[in-house]
Amino acid sequence: NPLRLPSRRTIFTLAAIFSVDSFATRFVVTSLVALWFSMKFGLELAEVSYLLAGSTLLSAISQWVAAKLANTFGLLNIVIITHIPAVLFIVALPFAPWAWLAMTLWLGRSFFSQMDGPPRQSYTMAIVNRDERVAMAGISNVSQATVGAATPAFATILWQSVSASAPFVASGVLKTVYLVGLYLMFKDVHPPEEEARRAKRARRSEA
Repeated sequence: NPLRLPSRRTIFTLAAIFSVDSFATRFVVTSLVALWFSMKFGLELAEVSYLLAGSTLLSAISQWVAAKLANTFGLLNIVIITHIPAVLFIVALPFAPWAWLAMTLWLGRSFFSQMDGPPRQSYTMAIVNRDERVAMAGISNVSQATVGAATPAFATILWQSVSASAPFVASGVLKTVYLVGLYLMFKDVHPPEEEARRAKRARRSEA
């Protein structure tokens, strides 16, 4: 019963925060992005498909880079830092006046937006007890999937009732809320291995 686990507060708090991220991410699903590029710049579907394929490749590469950086800067720091340029790119994207600039912003967003994947998974597993990790993963995944399933409908409503740029801006605003909430609530919560490295550095400095 997850309601009786010692780390239940941490588990449900993280699940709620990650749900905001999932909700924000699905405001810019690839189908709407492809339609936006086609409508605004007149790109052919083949050209958009190359763009989306390139963004997928960059996302895969970025996760390998994130794993390397996390060893130096810390798991939570990488989650926060790498998301900042992704937010800036996605908010700037609908205001790009040229196709090449919009494509560059999208590729930049694709590289940074998924970079937090491995560090975030490692962080969530590390700050709970060993026997609570299944509950942490299960509750987090279910909450993100449930919330994210409704987002495309909201994105379509924004597209039709406000403008085609609204889903991009909404995604950036919600991402900002997610980052601020995550940092404020967990900036002092460190995984055991990071605590060990901090203690080791402290002993060296004292010596």
